[in-house]
Amino acid sequence: VKTSPLPTKVQVRNLPPTIEETDVRALFTNFGQINGVEVTKETDGTASAVIQYAKSEDARKALRNADGQDVGGSKLTVSMISEP
Repeated sequence: VKTSPLPTKVQVRNLPPTIEETDVRALFTNFGQINGVEVTKETDGTASAVIQYAKSEDARKALRNADGQDVGGSKLTVSMISEP
Protein backbone atom coordinates (compact mmCIF):
# COMPACT_ATOMS: atom_id res chain seq x y z
CA VAL A 1 0.00 0.00 0.00
CA LYS A 2 1.48 3.28 -1.14
CA THR A 3 0.63 6.30 0.99
CA SER A 4 0.49 9.74 -0.54
CA PRO A 5 2.85 12.34 0.87
CA LEU A 6 1.49 14.83 3.36
CA PRO A 7 0.56 18.13 1.72
CA THR A 8 3.14 20.91 1.81
CA LYS A 9 1.13 23.55 -0.08
CA VAL A 10 -1.40 26.02 1.24
CA GLN A 11 -3.84 28.23 -0.67
CA VAL A 12 -4.34 31.70 0.79
CA ARG A 13 -7.40 33.61 -0.40
CA ASN A 14 -8.72 37.13 0.19
CA LEU A 15 -5.32 38.82 0.24
CA PRO A 16 -5.24 42.59 -0.39
CA PRO A 17 -5.06 43.34 -4.14
CA THR A 18 -1.77 45.23 -3.83
CA ILE A 19 0.10 42.34 -2.17
CA GLU A 20 3.27 41.07 -3.84
CA GLU A 21 5.25 37.83 -3.53
CA THR A 22 7.76 39.44 -1.15
CA ASP A 23 4.88 40.52 1.13
CA VAL A 24 3.46 36.99 1.19
CA ARG A 25 6.89 35.56 2.01
CA ALA A 26 7.30 38.08 4.83
CA LEU A 27 3.89 37.17 6.29
CA PHE A 28 4.29 33.39 6.05
CA THR A 29 8.02 32.66 6.45
CA ASN A 30 7.77 32.59 10.25
CA PHE A 31 5.80 29.32 9.96
CA GLY A 32 8.68 27.54 8.21
CA GLN A 33 10.94 27.37 5.17
CA ILE A 34 9.13 28.41 2.00
CA ASN A 35 10.19 26.79 -1.27
CA GLY A 36 7.90 28.82 -3.51
CA VAL A 37 5.15 31.44 -3.68
CA GLU A 38 2.77 32.17 -6.54
CA VAL A 39 0.50 35.22 -6.25
CA THR A 40 -2.57 35.60 -8.47
CA LYS A 41 -4.69 38.73 -8.83
CA GLU A 42 -8.37 37.70 -8.76
CA THR A 43 -11.17 39.25 -10.81
CA ASP A 44 -13.06 40.21 -7.62
CA GLY A 45 -10.35 42.71 -6.66
CA THR A 46 -8.55 40.46 -4.17
CA ALA A 47 -5.41 38.37 -4.54
CA SER A 48 -4.63 34.76 -3.71
CA ALA A 49 -1.41 32.85 -3.22
CA VAL A 50 -0.16 29.29 -3.28
CA ILE A 51 2.69 28.76 -0.83
CA GLN A 52 4.93 25.68 -1.04
CA TYR A 53 6.58 24.80 2.27
CA ALA A 54 9.57 22.50 2.67
CA LYS A 55 7.73 20.45 5.34
CA SER A 56 4.10 19.46 5.77
CA GLU A 57 4.15 20.43 9.47
CA ASP A 58 5.07 23.99 8.45
CA ALA A 59 2.12 24.10 6.04
CA ARG A 60 -0.17 22.90 8.84
CA LYS A 61 1.29 25.55 11.16
CA ALA A 62 0.50 28.24 8.58
CA LEU A 63 -3.06 26.91 8.28
CA ARG A 64 -3.61 26.92 12.06
CA ASN A 65 -2.12 30.36 12.64
CA ALA A 66 -3.01 32.41 9.56
CA ASP A 67 -6.56 31.29 8.74
CA GLY A 68 -8.92 34.11 9.71
CA GLN A 69 -6.15 36.65 10.33
CA ASP A 70 -6.66 40.24 9.20
CA VAL A 71 -4.15 41.49 6.63
CA GLY A 72 -4.66 44.99 5.28
CA GLY A 73 -8.34 44.91 6.19
CA SER A 74 -8.91 41.50 4.57
CA LYS A 75 -9.74 38.35 6.54
CA LEU A 76 -7.57 35.55 5.14
CA THR A 77 -8.85 32.11 4.22
CA VAL A 78 -6.12 29.46 4.32
CA SER A 79 -6.56 25.86 3.19
CA MET A 80 -4.33 22.88 2.47
CA ILE A 81 -3.77 21.74 -1.12
CA SER A 82 -3.62 17.96 -1.43
CA GLU A 83 -1.08 16.59 -3.87
CA PRO A 84 -2.49 14.22 -6.52
